[in-house]
Amino acid sequence: GFPSLIQRKIIKEVEIRVFFFENNFFSLARKPKIGKSCKKIDWRDYNMNYESMRFFPIDIESSIIKKLKSLSKELNINTGSYDLLFSDGKYYFLEVNPHGQFGFVSSIGSYFVEQKIARFLISKYCL
Repeated sequence: GFPSLIQRKIIKEVEIRVFFFENNFFSLARKPKIGKSCKKIDWRDYNMNYESMRFFPIDIESSIIKKLKSLSKELNINTGSYDLLFSDGKYYFLEVNPHGQFGFVSSIGSYFVEQKIARFLISKYCL
């Protein structure tokens, strides 16, 4: 299997997907609606029952964004998705996917990421 390290179980309050390209970061949180259990480890285990989930844009602390930018630079990637957990006032890094999807972050968060990427590419390569 894929290498991993589990140090301890974290009771999550919110799961966060952070899509980034260049120095642009877009964050979307997800958690069960009020009254729903958050005991499932992977939010996809809700078997596409998204009505039981709440998705919302979230502002990530600037110190965390700075760390994510530093990691992106260290990994030599300029686009991808970070997965984080937030619990008890702390952020926990889960993984980075250099080919991470961003469609749901863009649409649910009303970030218009596709438009921002297009404008960036046009300004960089077409003008």
